[in-house]
Amino acid sequence: MSIRSIRSFVRLNLVISSERLTPPHQALCHCLNCRKLTGSLYSTAILLPAPALTFNASSPLKKVTVSHHEAGFPMTVTFCADCGSALSKEADTEEFRGMVIVFAGCLDGPEALEDVVPQAEMWTKYRAGWRGSLEGTRQCVGFA
Repeated sequence: MSIRSIRSFVRLNLVISSERLTPPHQALCHCLNCRKLTGSLYSTAILLPAPALTFNASSPLKKVTVSHHEAGFPMTVTFCADCGSALSKEADTEEFRGMVIVFAGCLDGPEALEDVVPQAEMWTKYRAGWRGSLEGTRQCVGFA
């Protein structure tokens, strides 16, 4: 991902530090939590090291802790407190410790979305049957 600073339509800057990036992982996630958080059949998620992301908010942020629908571990979800848009989530589990998942739907500008090319689809067992798989991506029944 080449973007250093991307704007969100919820009046905040998501600043991604390229010095702290490992290659980001982008995926479509069909898990039940992502469905409910985004109000869609799946989320487009960008997995980044937590230190690579900062919020420069002109709008207040709100954090809510939820449990993953199947695995049961806690996740902290960050929302814009003004409009309610889900911005990111972090999971308190070994596989995701130190990482943050940014919801690509909160990014603004066509150049930001062009850099978000999914490499995998996760939780495909919850994918709508009529949706079909995204060609060229790794298909995962769960997280992996």
